[in-house]
Amino acid sequence: MDRISGIKMGRMKNTDKSLTILFCLIVLFSIVSQCLSSNFLTISNLMGILRQSSHMGILAIGLTFVLITGGMDLSTGYGVTLGAIVIGLTFTQTGNAGLAIVSGIAATMLLGLCNGVLITKVKVVPFVTTLATMSLSQGILNLISAGKKLQLKHAVFSFFGKSSIGGFPISVIVMFLVFGAGSLILNHTRFGSSVYACGSNEKNAGLSGIPVVKYKILVYVFSGLCMGISALIMGTRIILVTQESGGNSLMMDAIAASVIGGTDINGGKGSMCGTFLGVIFIGVINNMLVFLSIPSAAQELFKGLLIIAALFLNLLAKKEWKRSL
Repeated sequence: MDRISGIKMGRMKNTDKSLTILFCLIVLFSIVSQCLSSNFLTISNLMGILRQSSHMGILAIGLTFVLITGGMDLSTGYGVTLGAIVIGLTFTQTGNAGLAIVSGIAATMLLGLCNGVLITKVKVVPFVTTLATMSLSQGILNLISAGKKLQLKHAVFSFFGKSSIGGFPISVIVMFLVFGAGSLILNHTRFGSSVYACGSNEKNAGLSGIPVVKYKILVYVFSGLCMGISALIMGTRIILVTQESGGNSLMMDAIAASVIGGTDINGGKGSMCGTFLGVIFIGVINNMLVFLSIPSAAQELFKGLLIIAALFLNLLAKKEWKRSL
């Protein structure tokens, strides 16, 4: 009962943080639309933000699960690139879009499985493990891609990259579906409760009968699945897949979205709602920098400063929440 109460209290904290991020979004929207461009708040631009953020959002979902367990996955950015390259190479060799998609997702899930096994069975800390598999992914990309530019031109790829239903791009619908599945798993399944328990106190979780090793491996495999879906959405959106697609910038955006949304990097706390708001926040920042015509070399600096400001506001909100108890 205490653990359940702790989870509920953690979700209350995330709600408080989500309101802070929502306030930041409203302020950003107001400033940009009133002072810089009236086109910022148009439906087409807002839908464009969702579409451009969809692959990052899907990646953030898997990372949220990993962070809730108290883990870390630094391999996700290059994992997405690896998945996209495998999709492109398989399609180039076979001409079968379905097989290409399955191959790409299988490759990223295998990467997630390797992470999970090394962390739980070999007892290597997550930071070191995923740093090593990130380097491994880079090495594999150097061997199999070698500067190739792979085009994803097929009706199946066009469906994911260009089609829409009811005005919503398929990529955005896929992101919503994965967010919905993630929320359902976290809030309404034994597996979700066990994920929170593992992050709150892994030793106590094991003593209470939770198969910690099994569930942590599954979490990293799920992160790998999200990498594969993200690779599919990214590849079909940009059509031309290269070794430069994805990478560390994508990983940092996904981690930032999850943390800004209230996920505790120490484990035990996090929510899909908070992560979704974090994804929108990062997407708005990226879009705002384009509207401001900030040079690409300086965009990461401005984005970093804005993220730090958002995290600072979250910290203030957390302190105020504690005072109210």
